[in-house]
Amino acid sequence: MVDVLVVNEEEAAALDLLLNGTNDSPADVTKDPKAATVLADRLLRTSGAKWLCIVSLGGAGCAYACVDGSSGALPCPTAPSDKDKYCTSTVGAGDCMVGSLAAMLAAGEKNPERLCKLSMSVATQAVFGCPSRARGEAVCTCNAPGKTRNAGMIHDRYPKLGQCSEEVQQVLHTVVNTN
Repeated sequence: MVDVLVVNEEEAAALDLLLNGTNDSPADVTKDPKAATVLADRLLRTSGAKWLCIVSLGGAGCAYACVDGSSGALPCPTAPSDKDKYCTSTVGAGDCMVGSLAAMLAAGEKNPERLCKLSMSVATQAVFGCPSRARGEAVCTCNAPGKTRNAGMIHDRYPKLGQCSEEVQQVLHTVVNTN
């Protein structure tokens, strides 16, 4: 038994087939947020996860279901308009998502939607250039009193992250300071 189950769309489809005999296509789940949420809920009920199931949908975001009855599908934070210039690689994005999720759980965060939003924000940062320690610290302190934002910082490149910028900064600060 696990408290939190995190799987990508292909792993979710395979696990669902094994546990429930359901044969949903990973592509269908990625395209349909309602189907992804239903899948997360079904896996929560049948996989043995005690608290939360998250289905990562790559660039489409994620879906989650929690034992408290909350569930939903969340879009990925918007990539910068010149994303091809910044996109380094998607390798490790899922690891960043799960790692930041674990860090937030360890810090006591219990809101499933916040956990998903913030961990996707960290994963998005990984796709578009994981910061060096110095850059990560600059991102974490760019809104501090007396500091000015440098062009190209996370908030400038990803304006939608501004709605949870303080939390993203805290997560990045935690990740940067553990390296």
